[in-house]
Amino acid sequence: MSRSALPSFLRADVDLLFFGGKGGVGKTTCAAATALHRSRRQPVRLLSTDPAHSLTDSLAVDDPDDLPASLTVEELDAEAELDDFRSAYRETLFEIVDRGSLFDEEAIRQLLDLSLPGMDEVMAFLRLADLADRPTPDATSERELVVVDTAPTGHTLRLLDTPDQFARWVDFLDLLLEKHRTMRSVFGGGTEPDDLDRFVNTLNERTDRVHALLRTASRCRFVVVTQAEPVVEAETRRLVEALRDRSVSVAGLVVNRWREDDGAQTQAIRTLRASVSGTDPEVWILPEADTEIRGVDRLAAVWDQARPLPADPSPPVAAPCRTRSARPVPQVHAPLRPPAADLLLVAGKGGVGKTTVASATALRLARSASGDQAVLLASTDPAHSLAAALDAELSDDPTPVAKGLDAVEVDAAGRFEALRAAYGQEVRAFFRDAGGPNVDLTHDRRVTESLMSLAPPGIDEVMGWIAVMEFLDEDRYDMCVLDTAPTGHFVRLLEMPTVFGTWIRTFFRILRDHRHIVRLPDLVDRLVRLSKQVKALRSLFRTGTASVLGVTIPTAMAVAEMDDLRRSAAEHNAGLAALVVNRVAAATAPPSRRRADAAVLRRYRRVFRDVPMTLVSEGRPPRGARDLRHLGNRLYNRRE
Repeated sequence: MSRSALPSFLRADVDLLFFGGKGGVGKTTCAAATALHRSRRQPVRLLSTDPAHSLTDSLAVDDPDDLPASLTVEELDAEAELDDFRSAYRETLFEIVDRGSLFDEEAIRQLLDLSLPGMDEVMAFLRLADLADRPTPDATSERELVVVDTAPTGHTLRLLDTPDQFARWVDFLDLLLEKHRTMRSVFGGGTEPDDLDRFVNTLNERTDRVHALLRTASRCRFVVVTQAEPVVEAETRRLVEALRDRSVSVAGLVVNRWREDDGAQTQAIRTLRASVSGTDPEVWILPEADTEIRGVDRLAAVWDQARPLPADPSPPVAAPCRTRSARPVPQVHAPLRPPAADLLLVAGKGGVGKTTVASATALRLARSASGDQAVLLASTDPAHSLAAALDAELSDDPTPVAKGLDAVEVDAAGRFEALRAAYGQEVRAFFRDAGGPNVDLTHDRRVTESLMSLAPPGIDEVMGWIAVMEFLDEDRYDMCVLDTAPTGHFVRLLEMPTVFGTWIRTFFRILRDHRHIVRLPDLVDRLVRLSKQVKALRSLFRTGTASVLGVTIPTAMAVAEMDDLRRSAAEHNAGLAALVVNRVAAATAPPSRRRADAAVLRRYRRVFRDVPMTLVSEGRPPRGARDLRHLGNRLYNRRE
């Protein structure tokens, strides 16, 4: 392929190049292929911010020396980054909080231990800040390009928003220092910044630099990877709009796994192109490969197959009904017994079909619901896909979508913001009533009001699980089928009820021990209710009434990731009840593809020999309740 025919992002002179999109669309493949291509001409750092790292598996090298000398591969270790952050700044942070808050030493240490930035997006932000702070190279050396392989859509947007969230956290530290500055000024300590001021100012400057970097097109570009399928297309549209709202430059769209003879793909890509027409991104096609793209040699050749999407891609689509019949419906081999659990967590790698399987399962189970009870199908993934899969309007409240089935896309962030707002309102009311004409409690009010800024990152997602518990407590549902976030964040979320429970107890204890200073009865009542709901959620895992339905695909990387997921779920008393291997090569697939899938399936049977397993062949993606109900009837045998 000539240089002029390459996508422009392969030549762009920038510092950061992000690859993002819905889980499973091929972000890692495109990011690794780009890093290998660019490393021929300059130093490149290939950085993964996804907790479920797959760069090493994708590159398939046992020895780093087998990679180009100009390429550095880094899979972010969020826990190690957090340990480094705590080691470096714990005492400084303690001193800041000690000087500016109402609370005693024990309470301060408890808050800092719980509330230091510790989730993946914040640690990724701090790593990007480190990279942005690197000195400019001299005239004889080239600046390192950072190619970022991101987590799926919802958590990538959280990463891009982290500078704003981190700025609020730093503002809280700055607020704590205000009283210290006032005391210094009044009692002769001077007005010059001290070490604590300089620390907070440095954090602010780093935050501002990353914020500006992400929104400067000459330094940072974003490549959106997608597939021409309705559910993926809907999420891609939302991602492009969200990037536009955040002033992040979209360098191009890559439509992966393109099939020339698929009319459904043509229709989906026409819709996508129309929806992003105002952003003018390049649109490139990567054809569907017969076998898994893995290893340096195959990745290095990826862009040799790319071509621009034609202005009017063929074949033309005569009518929607013909589009839907262009590919056969998926076939199911060895159907499963219908799962029995109060809470069924549908989990797996991004893009393997979790939402489809969760919806089909819920519809099948709803058929068995009796009396006035029903099944609840819920999504807590920040990038919801249930509405697109069901082809229905959903909200934060359960909505009937079929007989015996309600569905809900929980607005977890909105629910946490409501809790934060109610807290702030009660704090302001308390200090308004506690003050008087000769008492100035402005600083203490602002500090207390800002305490919610110390909530551990990721708590908003736990609020989604709490919402599900509230729905189940209403005794309207026999069970809940939960469509979860992709593997890395699902595993983190399994840990969060414990973290959340500890945070609630700590916050509650601080309010109790300082009730002679601050009295917030409404918040205390809310924390008591939250604590009970967290205990109920944890009880589902302890008693074995929560289980996992794994969804995966026939690739070597997916086998390893599902095995990791099974071990993590087992540590939280959630067993792997069954496994759905999706998108297995159909009888009409090329022989090389069928042989490759057969080899991976043999590995699945060895690794998961004690787990019931069903195979779902490739086919037209089901969409809407009717399609999904048919799939559910095929997935599960008729014996109740």
